[in-house]
Amino acid sequence: MQWHSLVRSWMDSSNNLVVVAVPDELALAELITQAVEEGIAHTIVREPDFGNSITAVALEAGKTASRLCANMPCAGRVLVPT
Repeated sequence: MQWHSLVRSWMDSSNNLVVVAVPDELALAELITQAVEEGIAHTIVREPDFGNSITAVALEAGKTASRLCANMPCAGRVLVPT
C-alpha cells in the first residue's frame, strides 16, 4: 500500500470520509495539481472503461486539503442555480 502509515493513522483517528463533487475531469486534474503543489499525499483513481480517465482522487486529510475543497459541494447534493 502506497500510504500505509497515513491510512493507519486515519483509520485509528477518524475513519470518516468527505466526498465532494467537481464539474468535470479538468477540475479534478486541477485539484490534483494543487494537492501536488501543496505536498498533500494523494491517490488518483482512473476508470479503464472510460478511456482511463480520472474519476476520483483521495487526499490526505488535514487543513490544507480542507482548504482546497472548501468551496466544493458535497457529492450527491442537488445544487439550485442562483
